[in-house]
Amino acid sequence: AIVSLAGVMGGATTEISDDTTDVLLEMAWWDPPTISRTVKRLNLPSEASTRFRRGADWGENVDRAMRRFISLATAAGATVVDGFVDEVGETPDRTPIPVRTAK
Repeated sequence: AIVSLAGVMGGATTEISDDTTDVLLEMAWWDPPTISRTVKRLNLPSEASTRFRRGADWGENVDRAMRRFISLATAAGATVVDGFVDEVGETPDRTPIPVRTAK
């Protein structure tokens, strides 16, 4: 079964409901031009695709996401299961942008 279309649309079978007992949290970065082409080709705009097509900072997302996941689980009274999959594909170069601090 299709779970989602990466960065474009989630699957109906994986939505959270009042009966949900287990949740898998995913953190990902998607290539904006690829998302734009997929949305156009499939004529499938979504809130997610709008967000990812604009681009996002992918650096250090794992640390930020883990802090959020733990905070969310603590607030919900959930149990966090150890385990973590880290798959890194091609990401853009992180070229520093010079900023002038004085006028």
